[in-house]
Amino acid sequence: MNSNRLNPTDMNPSFAIAFRRWLSPLSKLGMLTALMTTTASHAASPVLDQANEPYSLYSVQLYTGAVPGGQTFTVGKAGKLSQVSVYVQKQCLPGCPDMLVQLRSTSGQVLASSTVSQASIPTGSYNWIDAGFSQPISVLPGEQYAIVIQNAQPNVSGGYDWKYEANSSVDSYPGGLLFQVGYNSHPAYDLYFRTYVTPNEVHNCAEVRAQNPAATDGTYPLTLGGKQVDVYCHDMAGTPREYLTVKTGSTTNYSYYGQGPNTSAGGQTTWYSKVRLDPAALTLVLDDTTFSTSQGWMNFGSTFLYTSPLGSAGDCVTAYSQTGRSNIDLTGTPFDIVPGQFVVDGWVPAGSTTYSGSQIVNLTGGGYCGANFDPDYRLQLTLQ
Repeated sequence: MNSNRLNPTDMNPSFAIAFRRWLSPLSKLGMLTALMTTTASHAASPVLDQANEPYSLYSVQLYTGAVPGGQTFTVGKAGKLSQVSVYVQKQCLPGCPDMLVQLRSTSGQVLASSTVSQASIPTGSYNWIDAGFSQPISVLPGEQYAIVIQNAQPNVSGGYDWKYEANSSVDSYPGGLLFQVGYNSHPAYDLYFRTYVTPNEVHNCAEVRAQNPAATDGTYPLTLGGKQVDVYCHDMAGTPREYLTVKTGSTTNYSYYGQGPNTSAGGQTTWYSKVRLDPAALTLVLDDTTFSTSQGWMNFGSTFLYTSPLGSAGDCVTAYSQTGRSNIDLTGTPFDIVPGQFVVDGWVPAGSTTYSGSQIVNLTGGGYCGANFDPDYRLQLTLQ
């Protein structure tokens, strides 16, 4: 028996440990610093938060003039409430008053106001009329407010019809109700309206939960490098963590350890549907297998491994073999892969790294035993 021949079952369970010397952590730190100083900033835009849209034959109108009318609503997004829209028509002769749109607390305090020129509001047909507030107010999920309209010039005759849902058997907007000063509100009547909020910037899933303690696992917009990026937040009831949703397929976002004397029949494969993202460092955590499925096993000494990190192609077949395969595909995301992060190492190793554009990389690797992989399992990204 050749004493120089390496027995695969004697290898360390993590073949990357011996290879870490090939990539100094300081090199990635310098890379990160250079990348983060070049990211551009994009201001957040208002998004639709609450709405009651016209949808049935039961709609009628509420006349608002000298007597104001309004609609209460419940905030859904944390941020700055900067605009509302009301579904109205003008109900007056030439020389109509302008329309005053107010945002009030449920106790009646005026918090913001906007005057809409009567010339921009049609007569004889309903339209969505926007009212922006020069001084938006900060809002949090669950808070209630009221949209109120009335004549901006009380001494000018005429007013505005604000259409509403009058089907008492259907509550078209459970988060609020119609009201008019001097009249009783009705819990099943709701005026047609929309509210717009500029979301607060959140940079990780813990901040999402801090702003909205009721937030559940799901996709949320995070601000990364000054840009809005959709990120999946996991374990929101425990320790929130960020994941990037990626494309799936038999040879997409997977790692395959080639069949050999230390594997199950067919080798070992792990497929990923989401990859852990470190939003502060803009890196993918390649050895987080939370959202993965696997088939087969590898054996190193007395340890059996049933998963492979993403971006790891290896085998333990023979000198310079490279039956291991891996693919990382970030198409459909706003991230690019920084090149030059994969190394081939091991015992008589071989491998290749092939980029297809800036978002796809394919790896081959192997040896006796060998691999092609990212030594610290932290794949550096840049934002497009």
